[in-house]
Amino acid sequence: MRNMPAHRGFVRLPVRRAYEALVWAAFHGALLFVLLNLVAEADLELLPGDPLSITYGDRSYTTVYPGRTRAEVRQLLLETWPRRPAFEPFTTPRNSATWGAS
Repeated sequence: MRNMPAHRGFVRLPVRRAYEALVWAAFHGALLFVLLNLVAEADLELLPGDPLSITYGDRSYTTVYPGRTRAEVRQLLLETWPRRPAFEPFTTPRNSATWGAS
């Protein structure tokens, strides 16, 4: 034990620097992950709830839904898209049964 240094810097310098770099990268990577998730959550809160409005924007739906008002089409889209498919064994999934507003 004669050749071992008695001071705090017992760990070799390259190993210590590699460890510090690893800790720095892990901490800042986790911080960046949390911040990006907060930004994504805020962005998703601002988007409309139905995929048609996200994809096509505020276009006129009178050609697709003739005789319907804009409020009726909006209500239809809000009722249709959040539904989960019903699972039926040995067949393909289908939409679950709903009546009226969810």
